[in-house]
Amino acid sequence: MHTALERAVALDSTCIDCLLGLAVYEYGLARASSLARLVARIIGLGGGDVDHAMELFRRVVAEGTVTRTEARWVYASALAREGARDASLREEALRMVADLADEYPENPVFRRFLSNPPTTP
Repeated sequence: MHTALERAVALDSTCIDCLLGLAVYEYGLARASSLARLVARIIGLGGGDVDHAMELFRRVVAEGTVTRTEARWVYASALAREGARDASLREEALRMVADLADEYPENPVFRRFLSNPPTTP
């Protein structure tokens, strides 16, 4: 999937929405267990990069069209996870999810997140 998304972006550099998948891949792999990262490197998947993933998330949130809402949710979730290391990121995550909850009041996932935000990485 990672290779397919990279090819899509290479063919159409305006495919900002394709970057969401790449960001999720990069972030997930970077925050996976040591054993999972080792196996990923051995089979050629790389090791992931949190900073690059966050940059991609920000770009999709700002410029995406089809996946903008999904990008906001996934980015806010990543920020909340990183918030264990930096409280300002946690605050930004809560603000983003509050905006999503206001925009989509019928979505219980956003309300649940706000009532019980993650506190550990």
